[in-house]
Amino acid sequence: EKNWRRTVSLPLVKVMVRCSDAYIAIGTRAREYFTYLGAKPEKIFIAHSTVDVEYFRNKSNMLKEKRDKLKEKMGIKTEKVIMYSGQLIERKGLFYLLQAYKELRKNYEEVSLLIVGYGPQENRLKGICKEENIQNVFFTGFIEYNNLPRYYVISDLFVLPSFE
Repeated sequence: EKNWRRTVSLPLVKVMVRCSDAYIAIGTRAREYFTYLGAKPEKIFIAHSTVDVEYFRNKSNMLKEKRDKLKEKMGIKTEKVIMYSGQLIERKGLFYLLQAYKELRKNYEEVSLLIVGYGPQENRLKGICKEENIQNVFFTGFIEYNNLPRYYVISDLFVLPSFE
């Protein structure tokens, strides 16, 4: 169904892009996609993804006291939590993260892996966890931006195993 929608909408999107005066791309991959759609490179402006650091700092400070309750609510019983947040897509390197986590658990069982986000690789990643008996991996699915601080406050270490 997704491919059908894309096939039908692509010509319309290309016309819209050609008729636009300027473009704002979030990152270089979006810029490349605009170019593919027919945008003139000199009219593409890159707005790099940004995080409201002050918001996250304030929310995290407010939530610190609730850390243990938040972990308990999620079913996390280990002392330490490693967290990934982002899309569950191949180029993010999550299959390598699972293998590294599996190796870590051989020597240190008091650690969980918290995977925050969603994407087309989610079922495959869950399948690998089940097939290889990789325990204490928690998938949250999509989390709204304003709810992310509660997951960051649970974590002790953030990992970003991305290829790009």
